[in-house]
Amino acid sequence: MEAVDSYWQYSVFLLLFSSLESSTRTIVRTAYPGMFNDGRGNLKDIYKSLLGKKFPKYECLLELLRLGRNTMHNNGVYFPETKDDNRHVTYKNVTYDFIDGRSVQYVNLSKLVFFDIVPDMLDMINDIVNSLDVSKHVQIIDPST
Repeated sequence: MEAVDSYWQYSVFLLLFSSLESSTRTIVRTAYPGMFNDGRGNLKDIYKSLLGKKFPKYECLLELLRLGRNTMHNNGVYFPETKDDNRHVTYKNVTYDFIDGRSVQYVNLSKLVFFDIVPDMLDMINDIVNSLDVSKHVQIIDPST
């Protein structure tokens, strides 16, 4: 049963990050046409522009999501691009250690995803959608439709 729970927790984590990333890139293509390599650029730069002064509020969340997604591609083991490039992300007063070649310990992944990450992501999306450069657009069309 524990394996099934882990599967669903990791699946939701990946789905959340993927949805956020693809939606953000779609927004950028409309709000900043031609910039950030037409939405293909570095996500950190994109979020900095979209969030402006509010970016620092979400920086640890975004780093945790990015590193978490990357480790999930390796069955939960952190393998950075540069050997021994260990990272430590403190989010909601908990430090998550990303150590080269080791599994990341999330303590309580369900709580982290559903009660910490999701509400902060919703706040961040709200800040992005209501930012001046984005809110002036009447409609942003998803290119997959």
